[in-house]
Amino acid sequence: RQMNEEFSELYGVVGHITSLKPLRPENAPDDWERATLVSFERGAKERSEVSDINGSPYLRFMRPMLTREGCLKCHGHQGYKVGDVRGGVGVAVPLKPLYVLAADQSRTLIVWHSVILCLGISIIALGFVQLSRRDKARMEAEIALRLSEERFRTVADFSYDWETWIRPDGSYEYVSPSCEHITGYSRDEFLNNQNLFLDIIYPDDRETFIEHTKLHFSPDDGKAEFIGRIITKTGEIRWIWHKCQSVFREDGVWSGRRVSNRDITDLRQAENDLRVSEERLNIALQNRELGLWDWDIESGKVLFNQCWGDMLGYRLDEIESSISTWKGLIHPGDAAIFSKKIEDHFLGKSTLYEAEYRLLAKSGQWVWVLDKGKVVEWDSKGKPLRAIGTQLDITARRKQVTRDKEMIRQREHMRRIESLEVMAAAIAHRFNNAMTAVQGNLELMKMTLPDESAEKEMAIRALGAARGASRVGSMMLTYVGQGRPIFPAADLFILVQKTVVDMKGEFPSSITLHFTPAEGPLLCPMDQKQIREVVLTVLTNAIEAMEGIEGAIEITFGIESCQSSSFPLMFREDIPGASRYAFCQIKDSGSGIDPHEVDRIFEPFYTTKFVGRGLGLAMAAGIMRSHRGALTVTSDPGEGAAVKILLPVATALGNKQVQEEKQEDDGMKYSGMVLFADDDNNVLDTGKKILEKCGFTVVTAVDGEDAVNKVFELGTSLKAVILDVSMPKKDGIEAMNEIRKKYENIPVLLVSGYSEKDLSLDKLNEGQSYGFLQKPFQIADLKSSLQKILSI
Repeated sequence: RQMNEEFSELYGVVGHITSLKPLRPENAPDDWERATLVSFERGAKERSEVSDINGSPYLRFMRPMLTREGCLKCHGHQGYKVGDVRGGVGVAVPLKPLYVLAADQSRTLIVWHSVILCLGISIIALGFVQLSRRDKARMEAEIALRLSEERFRTVADFSYDWETWIRPDGSYEYVSPSCEHITGYSRDEFLNNQNLFLDIIYPDDRETFIEHTKLHFSPDDGKAEFIGRIITKTGEIRWIWHKCQSVFREDGVWSGRRVSNRDITDLRQAENDLRVSEERLNIALQNRELGLWDWDIESGKVLFNQCWGDMLGYRLDEIESSISTWKGLIHPGDAAIFSKKIEDHFLGKSTLYEAEYRLLAKSGQWVWVLDKGKVVEWDSKGKPLRAIGTQLDITARRKQVTRDKEMIRQREHMRRIESLEVMAAAIAHRFNNAMTAVQGNLELMKMTLPDESAEKEMAIRALGAARGASRVGSMMLTYVGQGRPIFPAADLFILVQKTVVDMKGEFPSSITLHFTPAEGPLLCPMDQKQIREVVLTVLTNAIEAMEGIEGAIEITFGIESCQSSSFPLMFREDIPGASRYAFCQIKDSGSGIDPHEVDRIFEPFYTTKFVGRGLGLAMAAGIMRSHRGALTVTSDPGEGAAVKILLPVATALGNKQVQEEKQEDDGMKYSGMVLFADDDNNVLDTGKKILEKCGFTVVTAVDGEDAVNKVFELGTSLKAVILDVSMPKKDGIEAMNEIRKKYENIPVLLVSGYSEKDLSLDKLNEGQSYGFLQKPFQIADLKSSLQKILSI
């Protein structure tokens, strides 16, 4: 081992004794040695191989060490037996110095052999050059001549234009084959007929061409041209562009003229088409007043025509012709639309750019335009360079579309109101029928119970609650504008004044109230309780609109003539075209109402507040409809809102009629026989008891047909007939018509849970009089209605 280590240090040859079971860790085998030791155990006697050690090449050799008797003294405990492979002795000779030596020797040999080869080749090449030099000059001259001839033939014979060379005497030196595809005549035909060119010139152009050919015989004239028509061999007329110039040899001798004839028929047709197209475009632009733009995308310059400027009220010298000017005029809310549309077109997502947006006119107004355009030039990388397009003023069209949409929305709203009317009327009818029995029985109970009794007190309270509940049906009809009785006249100013005084405590200290009295009485037919509700609703909304801010509420009055067409759509039904209206205007300085919400505030259940609100203004609108009045709202966001309550001004005749209808004769005696018909047993029983309590003898009928039969049986012994309008077999109006055919003077009182407005009066025979009583009714209402029909 010591020898191997010293030998390795001296000469670089590495020796190593190793084993698969080394006693010293330093003697552990590497991968090559391990594989070799394994092969020894399988019977191999030795192994040699070129292998790398630490990245350098070595010739490695190893033989096995067999176990002898003496070896067992130190290695017996490892389990070896005599004859076993105990390890191996290896040597590794470095090859790198040898490779370097071999490479140096190879380079030396290659250099000397290369020198000898180059000398031989040079001698051979020198002889070959000397032998071929003479032939090369001759071959180059022949090739140059051949190439020159080929070039001339290629240029002359394969030119698309018809080329000729005219000698000084006017004959042809050369005619290119292209003459045939232009004229239909072959080259030989032109060479054999020197006048053929003149013969095919169109007659109208021949004189001009003859004048031109005089140049062919003079060397002094330079370049010249002629544009005219020829007649081809097939009779077709074609346009040619004839260009010629003098030809001189190198020694300066004139050799004639070189002529080039080009077929420009397609170009002339394109020019004509373009001219016609431009004329049509100009006519179209004059008729439609289209604005034109031409955008140089790289420079940002945009050319506009005057129609574009007129559309916005500008002269073209007033604005800069640039894309920044264009973009600066676009409405801020539409800028994103313009950018997205133009970007999509630039990216190839659309074949045509098209957008609708607003531009700011010189007057400050916004003009809606329909903008269309297209990229017409691109660079080699697909980048857009130039785009052109048009702009059309569509402001009027947009306004019409908006009006149409609003009309559709209002019509849809009216359809919903009409549906609500039908539903409300049906519910009110059924509810009123039921409340008629409840209210009537409670009144009868109150009349029969002893005064001061607890039972009578309970009956009175129940009757009060029943009457309050009875108003629900009326309110439902009021919300949808039904139930329009004749109202007594009252002063709108006094009503509003009292209402404001009553709710004075509800005004917060931050709100200042400005109340301007009316100049005179504002008498209007009205239900004062209902109109008070309208005033309360409007005032409450005004106060809520100013919550948390300081401001004022102004209340003013007056009389004005109004066209009903100026009212919101829901207030135009059954109202004359023009009339005089008393008004109360309540104006606040609150936050105002969004323009999109103004037209919806009268819709049932619509509210911008918390859930559960929204019936206030709907009820107010219904009340105003039942009074043939209106509510109008004007508002700008941030500047408050003004609500105007409008009621028709009362007439003197109307007041007189109202007063006459209110007259009652309490001294009238109720007696005799009446017929009462109703299909509801509870109402029938209650009505019979009330009528008997009044002093009448009562005959009942369960439907319209039963009522007619009993009237015909009893005849003139009946003092009056009371008919429910909605009954099976025959309704109340049909029954009344049939009764009146035989007994035309018999008094008839129609009773219904619907309002009188909803009666099917088209069934009523012309000229008939009748009384009407709406359910639920009190005993006093029934007596008053009977008094009216019996006193006629």
